[in-house]
Amino acid sequence: MQAESLAARGAGVIVLCCGRALGGDCESTYVGRYEVSGQSVRAQVEVRRFLAGGTAADHEPVAIQLEGTLRGALISGSARTIGRGRRPVAAAIRLTLAASP
Repeated sequence: MQAESLAARGAGVIVLCCGRALGGDCESTYVGRYEVSGQSVRAQVEVRRFLAGGTAADHEPVAIQLEGTLRGALISGSARTIGRGRRPVAAAIRLTLAASP
């Protein structure tokens, strides 16, 4: 699936298979789990930055909760940071099916 934020520039790729969510973009990796119930999709992924530069805090992993609704080849929904000590950030997201097994 192609992942993109509707609020900020940027996009990445995420593979959903057998309950696992794996992917990344030009700066970060995404690793986590997902579940589907009817048309509802929920995932929790850890985003870990690998690009050099920035402060040490920029390289701390961030947990993100994704929730969306499946309609055809599109999942529309929202993503938000979770966990203690994190400033809450939320954004609208869109995941588009690019290929299927």
